[in-house]
Formats: sequence, structure tokens, C-alpha cells
Amino acid sequence: MKYAPASSWPKACARSVDRSRRETIGAPTSIRLTADRTQLTADSSDLAVVTVEILDAQGRVVPVAGNEVTFTLIGPAKLIGVGNGDPSCHEPDKAHSRSAFNGLSQALVQTTSRTGEILLKAESPA
Repeated sequence: MKYAPASSWPKACARSVDRSRRETIGAPTSIRLTADRTQLTADSSDLAVVTVEILDAQGRVVPVAGNEVTFTLIGPAKLIGVGNGDPSCHEPDKAHSRSAFNGLSQALVQTTSRTGEILLKAESPA
């Protein structure tokens, strides 16, 4: 039998219905960054936690993605840490890149005393 991408809906059993859907996820094609907030105080201690998601062409998180993501920060802020939640990962937490774990990683962006727009750029080869 040949493999083919598909989706399925579980059937009802007894008195309950499972409404979850399972789909075949495609290859990684893009990165989505989501900050826990959009307004920061320029006090050299405020920070934003930025969640990094590796997505397929349909915008779904790729749960097997381990892509290395490299960060570039523009504006009055500094990248103070990166992580991915993998307890066996030995990559440094203070770096400008981090591999994803199960399609996810995070970056911590801290303000400086200067005001202005902050832009975090994330890139991954292939």
C-alpha cells in the first residue's frame, strides 16, 4: 500500500463524540513569531517572551521539526536568551540561534533604556 497524505475524523463511541481531527503535516516552509505582549517599557528590565513556531504550507506547526533558527534583533533591545524545552538539548541558552524541538522554540527580548521600535527577525535554512 502506498502512503498518501490524509485527514480523518474519529467516529462517535457510546454517548460521547470526539471532535478532534488528525491531518498529515507537510514539510516546514515558514516561521511564525508570537510575542506574549506588544508594548514594553524602556527600563532596561522589561522583556517579551517570543514563541517561535515552524509551520508547513497550510500554517500548521510541524511537530517533528528541529530546524535551527537564527535570530537578528533590530532596535533598542537585546536578546538575552533562547530555548526550546528539550531537556536533553545542550545548546547554549545565551546565543543568537537555537534548534526547534517539536516545531517550537522561544526567544527572550529585553528592553534597554532607549525607546523605539523593536524588530526580531528569525531565519532558518531550507
